[in-house]
Amino acid sequence: MTCTPQFSVVIPTRNRPELFKLALNSVLAQHFDAFEVVVVNDGSTPDFLDRYRELEAASPAHVSWHYLVHRPNGRGQSYSMNYGVAQSRGSFVCFLDDDDYWTDPRHLRRASDTIRGSDRLVDLYLTNQQDYFPDGSRQTEPVWIETVPEVADLPAPTRPAATGSGQPPGQCRGAAQVQGFRASQLQHLPQGTV
Repeated sequence: MTCTPQFSVVIPTRNRPELFKLALNSVLAQHFDAFEVVVVNDGSTPDFLDRYRELEAASPAHVSWHYLVHRPNGRGQSYSMNYGVAQSRGSFVCFLDDDDYWTDPRHLRRASDTIRGSDRLVDLYLTNQQDYFPDGSRQTEPVWIETVPEVADLPAPTRPAATGSGQPPGQCRGAAQVQGFRASQLQHLPQGTV
């Protein structure tokens, strides 16, 4: 019997195995066990495939690898992310770019605790990020979440809730927001979304 992980961390990548390795290692360093990693290689060129295969061979069993057919420009970030979601088994999907990494080894534990501790069903959990320039200096302007309005009370959906969501049509479910993490966002997908 296979347990369903709470989180599926989707990492799309193409031609950047060393940056990707940092992203992957930051996920594998989490002090939390209920997650899987879904790697989607968007058709890397032969120059980089051997390195990705080495990383795959050294990765633990809860990391699945999916190689898309090589195309001159790849299929793109959105396609790779959607492909990763289609391969995911987790209750929540996390996206991490291959040139980003988590700095907090308790990131998934904190997300899990916040979601489980909510008095409402959580559909969306947002975390913030910190951006750095190539010279190492920190970006001081808002990155993205600072410009998102308060999400604690979302408006009622305009269409009925998805099958199996457990909520009557038109009833809004909650969202949790916690700041202070780098480069991640989590999204719960109702049954039948993929």
